[in-house]
Amino acid sequence: MRNLILCVVAIVATLTMGFEAKAEINDTKPKTISLLTCEPGNMLYTLFGHTAIRIKDVDSDWVFNYGTFDFDTPNFYGKYIKGELMYQLAAQPFSSFYNTYDRMEVAVYEQELKLDSAQQQKLIRALLENYKPENRTYLYDFLYDNCATRVRDLFEKHITDSESTYRWAIAKSSDKTFWNLLDEKLRIAPWCEWGIHTLLGQDGNKVATAREEMFLPEMLMQAVSQATIDGTPLAKEAVKIIDYPKRTEIKTPWYVNPQFAFWALALVIIGGTFKMKRTRFIFIPMLFLTGVLGLLLFYLAAFSLHPMTNPNWNLLWACPLNLFFIPFLVKNRWRTINIYLNCYMGLLIAGIAILFWTTPAISFATIPLMLIMFYLSYKELRCLP
Repeated sequence: MRNLILCVVAIVATLTMGFEAKAEINDTKPKTISLLTCEPGNMLYTLFGHTAIRIKDVDSDWVFNYGTFDFDTPNFYGKYIKGELMYQLAAQPFSSFYNTYDRMEVAVYEQELKLDSAQQQKLIRALLENYKPENRTYLYDFLYDNCATRVRDLFEKHITDSESTYRWAIAKSSDKTFWNLLDEKLRIAPWCEWGIHTLLGQDGNKVATAREEMFLPEMLMQAVSQATIDGTPLAKEAVKIIDYPKRTEIKTPWYVNPQFAFWALALVIIGGTFKMKRTRFIFIPMLFLTGVLGLLLFYLAAFSLHPMTNPNWNLLWACPLNLFFIPFLVKNRWRTINIYLNCYMGLLIAGIAILFWTTPAISFATIPLMLIMFYLSYKELRCLP
């Protein structure tokens, strides 16, 4: 469970290597303010890329980013699962930022903002106000309130004044759902992709608007390249300041992905027990595992602040009641067994139907697990007196 949570944290959190520092910026000196966009890497914590703001003058060169958190936070995993983990705005010298991504061999783009001195001062003062200890933390939401959306909102609210108009030129989205956008980044980590699809819910099927797509740093970079203030482009053309070739997608071998593993498990269980009358030595552990997973899914759906955990159709097969059904099975309460397993098999049939009806609410890699539970339930019913 600890490894699964770590995996989820690594994917959904757009992490950085920043640290808290005392940023001293004189907002009256001529500045260069830029948007920094880090390309996605092949490591789990770099799958989605990263966004930061660079502020440079003759005396200083700082990078601000909203993507840091403290692993030493008390009850870290509990707070992350419940959606109560606080992120914060951090600052670091540009040299430290540069060296971090250079060591990771991740390309970084810089887009210099075409702002006058008044616009620069307004943006810097808003950023420094947000950097104060009492203001720098915020409740992270990896779709709607993350390192990229915070920068998007900062630009919208604090660059222009009442007489100027800030406009995103991208009026239409790509018509992709949040799941489509996420899966494009998760292909290199199929086990984590399956875990995310299992833990999160149906709301990922919502089509993201053009503005919502900017939760991904590369989409924000594209939007900034086309944004305008009173018809004037917001930013200069992007320049690659850390130049590494674009990462080629790593093909995961077919034999180490959940699809193959679960189908192989289904063939072993069904083939190995087909002629057996009783299969409780497999059924009880499977009930325990799906029940524990179901309790986690129920907790996320009912109590978590994450926006994509409810509804979660995976509860139809990973049913928390499976855990509490085990004692009745062990004690041979035939009537209860008959009623429960018939109901559970109905839920499994409904789950498979919903999978095809509301793709990708349930990962297709989950089908063999659902078939295993249906098969074992049917075998147990056949043994009833």
